[in-house]
Amino acid sequence: MRKKNAKKLATSIAAMSAVAASAFVVSHPAQAATMANAEKLVVKAEKLAGALKWQVSYDYRKKAYPKNALDYPDMKLFNETKSALKAAREEVKKLKRKEKRYFGGSSHAKCSSIR
Repeated sequence: MRKKNAKKLATSIAAMSAVAASAFVVSHPAQAATMANAEKLVVKAEKLAGALKWQVSYDYRKKAYPKNALDYPDMKLFNETKSALKAAREEVKKLKRKEKRYFGGSSHAKCSSIR
């Protein structure tokens, strides 16, 4: 069950970061700072999700922890990923509707699970 949730978390973060990679021009400096901060948080969450993906991978755990392949993943990493995802979501919520599209807002069909 936890493996499924961790994969869902990793997929959500990956989807958000893929959309965040799109470049655009913002006319107001405060908006640019908010967008930059949101992008930074999304990228951080993506990196942590990538590491967590390997922690929940049976093949990786079988090699890295042969005696405890079916044990819990690194819970510190799990909690860091969870808090990074929460921070990224909160920052993206602060953006205007048009800006949210770049991070998987409501008008983006592929990223509907992020909301």
